[in-house]
Amino acid sequence: SSGINAESQSEYEELNGKLQALKQQHAEHIRELEQEHQETLERLEQALKRDHKNMEEKLVLAHRQNMHDMTKANKLSTDALKDQLEQKRLMDIEATRQEAQRELEVQMNRIKKECTEEKDLKIYEIK
Repeated sequence: SSGINAESQSEYEELNGKLQALKQQHAEHIRELEQEHQETLERLEQALKRDHKNMEEKLVLAHRQNMHDMTKANKLSTDALKDQLEQKRLMDIEATRQEAQRELEVQMNRIKKECTEEKDLKIYEIK
């Protein structure tokens, strides 16, 4: 009977050994999976940070471009306004010059007329 016990005992120990080995392999496998999972999460986080940074940079660039375009548009409209004002100034100067010219002609004609009348008067007085 002790032979059967010894045999059972060794079988039990063998099976127990196999069970312990499987448990160890299982634990090892779980550790590896957890580590892979952790690494994947870290890679994902890095990728997200990178995407976020790229997005931020794109937004900043778009904002700069927008500001640049707006500044350019403002400058163009300011330049156009300056041109219009300059045109108006030149037209006003020309109008004023023409007005002065007409006024001068009117005065010259009046003076000529007065001179002629005075001459006629003097001639009349002399007669």
